[in-house]
Amino acid sequence: MPNSDAAKTVWEDFNTELLCLFCDRHRVFWAYAQSCYLKQQLKKDYIVIKQLVENIYSQNLKQLRKTVVDAQKILRKYTIKLNYLDAQIRTIEINAINYTRRIGTISDRLNQIQTQNGQNPMAQILPILSWFQSATATSNPTSTNPTPLLSQIANWQYP
Repeated sequence: MPNSDAAKTVWEDFNTELLCLFCDRHRVFWAYAQSCYLKQQLKKDYIVIKQLVENIYSQNLKQLRKTVVDAQKILRKYTIKLNYLDAQIRTIEINAINYTRRIGTISDRLNQIQTQNGQNPMAQILPILSWFQSATATSNPTSTNPTPLLSQIANWQYP
């Protein structure tokens, strides 16, 4: 913040919104990190599953029984991880939408304050919000489109 008065004003007027904004952003990034981890685990499991399937046709009955038991174990784990991945995707989508809406709410409150006081509070809060708004540039605070934030996260993904 440019000075302590600006920080105090921002905190008094926007503390709840900013805390919720930070929480939504953190949840998106945490879920993204978890989904990257799950994706790695699923790739490893897929390699094992693929090997088990390839080996089925060249085994005798005793080996086949062991392969089926191993396949049941790995497929159960694989299914659970897929469900976890789906949950992380929903977490990202929901919190990205909440984040976008929160930016709109803060923007609306800033406009109300500016109209009531004739002051420009945006100058005080801009250092905090500018990097949030760049990730969620939207003019519609009721939008349910998390695309701007999700596309930014997708750009950070490693090959």
